[in-house]
Amino acid sequence: MAPRQTFQPATVPVPGGAYSPVVRAGDLVFVAGMVGTDANKRLPGDDVGSQTRQALRNIQACLEAAGASLADVCTVTTYLEHVDRDFKAYDAVYREFFTAEFPARATVEAHIVGDPIVEIQVTAVISHD
Repeated sequence: MAPRQTFQPATVPVPGGAYSPVVRAGDLVFVAGMVGTDANKRLPGDDVGSQTRQALRNIQACLEAAGASLADVCTVTTYLEHVDRDFKAYDAVYREFFTAEFPARATVEAHIVGDPIVEIQVTAVISHD
């Protein structure tokens, strides 16, 4: 395997900027901030639940392209446009994808470019069980 590989899953939006959606370096997998848009850059809705679900589906696709899964995720950083309003709904969807033992996580309020109201970034370590 090359020391560093980049991936562009077919179901994940092609970036508009100069970055890769996912990078694998050895056993480490870095997934760029994913918003809740599909491959055609359409939002599934204007609510945090539907956008979180799509963002996490995008993350799953990125991880799988690099040979990893959600079970390999060690850290999650989430940016919410409105933490006070949306955290509970975001967390409920998050729990559909992650179960105990949960990854480490930070959730911060931030302005997200465009119409999305949630952006999620993860780092994973591929296990060799």
